Amino acid sequence: GWEVASVGNVLIVGNQIRTGGDSTATLHFTEGAITRVAPASLVTISEIGGDSTNPITRLTLALGKVFVILTGSAGEGSFEVDTPAGVASVRGSAISIQNIAGLIIITCLETSGICTIGNGAGATLLQSFQQALLFGLDLPPGDATQMDDSELNDWLANNPEAQIIVLTDEDQDGFTIQQGDCNDKDASVNPGADDPEGDGVDQNCDGQDGVNQDQDGDGFTPFQRDCNDSDPAIH
Repeated sequence: GWEVASVGNVLIVGNQIRTGGDSTATLHFTEGAITRVAPASLVTISEIGGDSTNPITRLTLALGKVFVILTGSAGEGSFEVDTPAGVASVRGSAISIQNIAGLIIITCLETSGICTIGNGAGATLLQSFQQALLFGLDLPPGDATQMDDSELNDWLANNPEAQIIVLTDEDQDGFTIQQGDCNDKDASVNPGADDPEGDGVDQNCDGQDGVNQDQDGDGFTPFQRDCNDSDPAIH
């Protein structure tokens, strides 16, 4: 049966964490990862392996939401969260995964490593301040878009590190993550940068390499949730 958790509990593979409607839990892993379990969630520790240099951690999210902040080096290891619709993989990143009746919402608040979601039908790479959806195991993940305000507010409300991450211009290029900098550790990548086509890098953070997606010239692209990119009065 279920037991009431307390500070300092040591968890092992197979343990489950279930939070009530008004409760949360924080898990600390030896590789430096912090996982915060939101209210009304159910998480299973599915795997803890590797070694101190290349740790392997895998959680399974049956319902609810988790925030994973991984700032240390995972070497050749991995931190993954399984869901009914696919897998979220994180390395050197801050990522959230939410399961709403089988619809999976993944946000990447900040990354200096890898932030991906995928299943047998495809994969989507996320950069900082981006999100995407998983619809089912037999359907490819949705494209990356900029993070919703509601998702950002959830990060800020539940993670003390989030405000520093989104408001600090770490690479001193004039843009913070909240201002659309999709890689705040590289000053050559920001919304005002030139984006030469064909180098495989989205330098101007518009969602594609070398493509100006702002068709109506209003300063917003469909990636940035411009719902009518043929009318500059709508954005």
